[in-house]
Amino acid sequence: MPFPNTLKVELSPRRIEEELKAYLNRWFEQTARTHIYKINPMAVEALEHVVSRAFLSGKIAAARETNTPWQIVGDDSEVIQQTSEQFVKDLEKIMHDLRLDVIVDGPPISRIKTERRFDALAQVLTWKAYRLGKKSEYTRSPSNIVFMAQHYKYEGYYALIVRMDEKTCQTCIEASQFARMIMTQDYNTFANAINWTDEGYHINCRCEPVVTPTVKILKKQDRFRESFFEESLQWQEVPAT
Repeated sequence: MPFPNTLKVELSPRRIEEELKAYLNRWFEQTARTHIYKINPMAVEALEHVVSRAFLSGKIAAARETNTPWQIVGDDSEVIQQTSEQFVKDLEKIMHDLRLDVIVDGPPISRIKTERRFDALAQVLTWKAYRLGKKSEYTRSPSNIVFMAQHYKYEGYYALIVRMDEKTCQTCIEASQFARMIMTQDYNTFANAINWTDEGYHINCRCEPVVTPTVKILKKQDRFRESFFEESLQWQEVPAT
């Protein structure tokens, strides 16, 4: 069943990520008090819920980019289930390591180290599910994407958008620059050309493919890249003391 892309659902991946981080940290506080470092059904349910929300967020974002109704298709449930199971195993690995730490070093558990691992898990889980949702919508009916794309200069073409802040790395900057030269209307061709995976380019990668990007968005990306490399050159020119 298709859904209109005007449906008012606010599912920002950044917001979902922060909510999951907060939940995992509260859950860790509870397990630390009880000294029961085992995953429970409530934590599994929370991860499954986040994967579903982030996946749906990606589908809605892709539908808005292409100006097409989004739709839940046959493989979506299986993708969501497989992604949830992967991250439940990742959480179980963290809890297993915590139990070993207690046996070897004794309590208390390093809170900073554990929170970093939970934060990394929340970031990777949220953004992978979000990208999978976009991928599902992009590949569901490529002909509709090209036909119904918005009337922009780059209608129907893919680009890689980076988060324009101090956390952005050179790998992602260079990849986004190369992606601009691909100029393809096929998602799989685009992803293969830039060596893109659902996990991104590295841990904590926040890049995302977009289709039919506006000239305004691309100009902002270009200005950010220019300033990024200018600042990099300035740092390289600083003499060693």
